[in-house]
Amino acid sequence: MAPRTSSVILLAATVAQVLVSGLIFSSGFSAATEGSAPKALVPNLATPAPYAFAIWGPIYLGAVISALLQLKPRLRDDPALARARPAVIFGCIACSVWIFAARYQFVLTAPIILVMYGALWTGLLRSIESKQRSSTLVAYGVIAPLGLFTGWVGAASFVNCGDLIFRYLPELAGDGLILALGIVALAALAAIAMAVRSSAELFSIMAQIWALVAIIITNRQPQGYSAILAVSGIAIAALLAVTIIQKRRAAA
Repeated sequence: MAPRTSSVILLAATVAQVLVSGLIFSSGFSAATEGSAPKALVPNLATPAPYAFAIWGPIYLGAVISALLQLKPRLRDDPALARARPAVIFGCIACSVWIFAARYQFVLTAPIILVMYGALWTGLLRSIESKQRSSTLVAYGVIAPLGLFTGWVGAASFVNCGDLIFRYLPELAGDGLILALGIVALAALAAIAMAVRSSAELFSIMAQIWALVAIIITNRQPQGYSAILAVSGIAIAALLAVTIIQKRRAAA
């Protein structure tokens, strides 16, 4: 795909996901998805506290700014960014499809968000290969927004998969503790793997920590579990440790 074409398609796909989200979720996520799936018998305590979902605002804003910047010849024709663009486009399209699935066929959301996560992760890894990575424009105008998007979707994908089990296979969910612990642990392992592969891209790590802190807040409520608090805290500490190690290696 020619760089000029891919940059225009990226902008269209980015704007489309923002418009679709605004249209479908104008009344809120819970209201929009009500009736698209059975209600869970027990709550998914790996779900971040409601305030955490405000991160979609910066994610969408950053994605639009990034797409606009990549219309500039300097970024449009960057080989690494051009190679990353098809994967990011696919991730944006998957995001729009995921939004429709959440509204009309919730059971399809898990495989779609996993595909989205894989596409965005691929785009992030290719973007950080850019020779312009150290420039402010690429670092904060392209890589940082994509890192934020990828990191949050990474955390959300495991929570989404857990939601399907809570809703459709309640006999496997039990009282919710073991499943919630598994969700947090898997999300943390994926976040650590991403941190290692991406040379500790800070914004993706920040998004993962944002989600983990919000899970801690959820479990500080009376119905929460101290075990989830502990695992989330350990995950945050591990992510910070990996980040420090990766940054020191890069500086050496």
